[in-house]
Amino acid sequence: MDTPKLAIAPVPSEAGSVLLKVVAQKIATREARIEELYMRGAYAPYLANLCAIPVTSKYGDTGTIWVTPDYLSIGTNEDFVRTPMFPGTAYRLAKAFYAMLPTRKICDLILANADKRVPLSPLDKVKMVETETYQRHNDVLQKYFGQMPVQDVGLIAGAKKDIVLCRGLDDHHVAIYGGSRSDTQVWQSLNCTSHSNTYVDYSHGVRLVADRMEVNGEDLSTRGVLLHPTLSYLISDEGPFTAR
Repeated sequence: MDTPKLAIAPVPSEAGSVLLKVVAQKIATREARIEELYMRGAYAPYLANLCAIPVTSKYGDTGTIWVTPDYLSIGTNEDFVRTPMFPGTAYRLAKAFYAMLPTRKICDLILANADKRVPLSPLDKVKMVETETYQRHNDVLQKYFGQMPVQDVGLIAGAKKDIVLCRGLDDHHVAIYGGSRSDTQVWQSLNCTSHSNTYVDYSHGVRLVADRMEVNGEDLSTRGVLLHPTLSYLISDEGPFTAR
């Protein structure tokens, strides 16, 4: 099958550092403003170049999924900021982009197949939920790329904890997983009970997974595969999910 495309195409945008300052000026409505920016396509264009990842299951099925090369970022390829958000915002954006959030297995596959692994690089003595900290963390992460244009890097992984789907998640919490340590191990084990669905901090990131995937040579819905009693093991280490 052909590489899937995001349903919302990128449009010419202001620099991410400029857009984030606008968001920060309205911190009480930050989530709505971030959602609005993505809905109109004001994200870094390199994110539209989806990366293919091979998947296999314990039942012998094989396939391919496509994911964004990095976490959702507002701005341009030259000046962008990765933007944490509430899980509800992430779910709505995924649906609008004709995509879904990753599972733990997908996060592990992304890390294993990454062209560039970036450690999470935690910040000390900061206000974790403040918008300005999003920019500060982004600046730290960008030092790992040097002068290489981000669109030439390929699949990037490890820089944030993913907002993920998991079977134990309810409507009142956010599930997070991942982030790479310098020793190649994940920073955060799967956690779907510690934080409410209105919690967010600079270490969170949103990766999109296209809602089309190849399974045994067929073009299928990724969401549909996640619900299937056996095919779900291609993209889930927990087995089939219920609808979400």
